[in-house]
Amino acid sequence: RWVNLGVEKNPALRFSRDMFLLSFYLRGIPFVDLVHLRKTDVKHNTIYYYRHKTRQQLSVHIESYAAQIINRYKNEAASSPYLLLILSLTGEDGYRQYKSALRLYNQHLHTLSKMLRLSIPLTSYVARHSCATTALHDALPIYALDYCNTRVGNEARNFIAKSVPRHIHYPSILKLQCLFHLRGQPRRCPD
Repeated sequence: RWVNLGVEKNPALRFSRDMFLLSFYLRGIPFVDLVHLRKTDVKHNTIYYYRHKTRQQLSVHIESYAAQIINRYKNEAASSPYLLLILSLTGEDGYRQYKSALRLYNQHLHTLSKMLRLSIPLTSYVARHSCATTALHDALPIYALDYCNTRVGNEARNFIAKSVPRHIHYPSILKLQCLFHLRGQPRRCPD
């Protein structure tokens, strides 16, 4: 359904769709961390970054479908430290630019939800928690949830399981391509 939406003719909606998918493909990276990724965070097909909220260091392997999106929106300006073409400013101006981008992103996701006729609107949080939700739907062990870019307790796990519409078909990213980088050692998710 994503492909047949006709967003290719609307660059703003295409961009928001792509950022939603990229967030999912990168193990549920929050929008704040996605927009603040720096060019220097990418090394050997892996993104290494610190979560804004927790300052926890994380890494995620860049699969080919994520790389296609990154390359489409890669910031080529030598003067910009940012990986993606979302932020161009730093400091207070950069913060205002981020808040504006987040607001616009969520508005576009709301529009996409209507186009998809979803009963529950898409938000940046849906993309964020889809990695864990996919793990839950695929009945992976609970420890697999811990590496979907968040630590998940029982209460949060129940919330996540209920927050994503079950009729949306997400590719089983954890079974197909989810790579963990634990203490520098890449590992495949358990089946």
